[in-house]
Parts: sequence; C-alpha cells; structure tokens
Amino acid sequence: MLGPLPEFVDPFRLARRQARMNGAIPVAEMSRIGPLVRDDSGVAEVVLRFRMSASGVPRAEGRIRLTAHLTCQRCLAPLDLELAPELRVAFTDGGEAAGRAELAAGYEPLEGGGRTGLTTIIEDEILLALPDFSMHPPGVCNSAGETGAPRPEDSPFSGLRAQLQRSRT
Repeated sequence: MLGPLPEFVDPFRLARRQARMNGAIPVAEMSRIGPLVRDDSGVAEVVLRFRMSASGVPRAEGRIRLTAHLTCQRCLAPLDLELAPELRVAFTDGGEAAGRAELAAGYEPLEGGGRTGLTTIIEDEILLALPDFSMHPPGVCNSAGETGAPRPEDSPFSGLRAQLQRSRT
C-alpha cells in the first residue's frame, strides 16, 4: 500500500535533489472529482520524478493510476473506468520564453514559485482524463439507445405520412 502524498511541495528543491515520490490520494479528498463519480472509495496511485531541465527549469514527470467508479450515461448502470494519465509539468517563473520552450519539449508549463499544490495538479490531470460522457463500450448496454435506428413505422409522424398520401390522391 502506498503512503499519502504531501499536499504541497517545493518543485525547485525536489528537482535539485532529483527526488522520486510514490504515494496515494483518496478520491474522497479530491473535492472536484467527488461529484463526478458514483463512488468516491477509490484511490489515485501516483508515481512522480522531479528533475531540472538543461535550462534550469524544474520538471515533474509521472503517472497516475485510478479506477474511477462512474455511472454509464447510456444505461445508468455502474461503470468502472481505468484511468492512467501521464503527468509532464514544468514549473516556470512566469517568463513567456521559458513557458514556450517547455511546451515545445512536451511539458505543460505551470507558473509558480515556492510551494506548489501537488494534489491540485494531480486532480487537474484526473479531470482531464475523465470522459465527457462515461459510457460502456457499444453493445454492452441494454438500453433503448442501443437498439439501432428507429423503424419508419415507429415514428410519431407515420400517421401524418399516411394522411398526406391520402389527401394527394
């Protein structure tokens, strides 16, 4: 079992030490994710590595693993979705040139100095990984939406079509 991660970190200090962090954050402690899931009993497992770039900008790379307990928007049945977003963040001092360079290197520039909210960054990445509409794969749900296109005789306008044809003759 992984231990808890600190809520705040100093990325400059961690990058100078080339620190590695492994830990877990309960979904129940992430206030923006709680309302989006069916059950907040899950735990986000996080593995991070901090290091300095060649230009002296602190970076964090890692992976987050979480089984999100969602509700299928098609059939309203429980849906467990495995999420594994990757985290690539560069902690810039706000300089536009540094931000562009880190973005070009594949890192998301994050402005700030000193203490940084680690749990907020992790929560942001999970929010970005969640689907807009959680649904089972096609063919799994047993709902009206899965039956295919409606037949023409099931249309509420099929009676009007018959009347229109009669009136034309």
